[in-house]
Amino acid sequence: METRLPKIDFPPYEQHGICVSGFKELDHVSIKDTTQPVMVGHTHVDRHPQLIKSIADVCDHLRNAKKQPVKILFAPCSVGYEPLSFARELSERNKLQPDFVQIHALDKNENFLKCAKEFVIPIATLNKERLRNWLQYLDFTQKSPNTLAFIPEITQHIHFKEAQDLYTHEDVYDALVMMNFFYHIDGEQEKHRILHSAFQKASTALTMDKYSYLENPEICLNVAKENGFVFLNKAMRVGCYDPTPGQLFNHLQATFVRADTAKEIGEILKQKIENERAKIYGKNISRDTDSPAP
Repeated sequence: METRLPKIDFPPYEQHGICVSGFKELDHVSIKDTTQPVMVGHTHVDRHPQLIKSIADVCDHLRNAKKQPVKILFAPCSVGYEPLSFARELSERNKLQPDFVQIHALDKNENFLKCAKEFVIPIATLNKERLRNWLQYLDFTQKSPNTLAFIPEITQHIHFKEAQDLYTHEDVYDALVMMNFFYHIDGEQEKHRILHSAFQKASTALTMDKYSYLENPEICLNVAKENGFVFLNKAMRVGCYDPTPGQLFNHLQATFVRADTAKEIGEILKQKIENERAKIYGKNISRDTDSPAP
């Protein structure tokens, strides 16, 4: 049953038929297309922070291996918060540059894409931590009530495609990111069809949020295998490590890589996880490695 939240005035989205709802004291909102039955609940920037970091790590490896920019697609991108979060992560690493990455985004809902291209965000989605993280990337010259705009230094690196289904999209990417992909798809056959198409459009890596994966693990694993991909956790043998704190490991639960690159990418990410554990436990447990420094 859909929870009814009070409407928030947000003209930049309303002009495209998208209604924003939520409580001002919350740090997220729901968005709904008033022209058709499409809704995204509980959305905000930095929704999957650890997952975004792991995607950046994979792109690091791909850029070093390819010696040319990494081409990555976010699909579906809704109103663009995930690709924006990824762009901020790369900026923090001083790698948001055309010669490092090309960020593309796709959604089959035309009205969501129109909102994404506005490059604005409701103030209601920014709690204190998020506001602190995004301060230098936001324009505080409000163009309308409850609105903040992302600065061009971030937005110029994101290329939104024309509205279309991923199944009919023809381009191929080094990596493909699927966030909350299965929530509006009914039937195993349709999920299999779309996911199979997604793996075919990812030449090296495919990542989805862990909730989508946990809802459909058998389909995900079977389709990945059919397309020559392996589950990254298996390649990393993460199970032999202390899983505490679990968040460091959970963000990799839905990452797949092509089998012939799994070992190398796994070693790089495993070293990064060990470094994070060292910070938390106050120990130096990192080991010698040829992997590039974080």
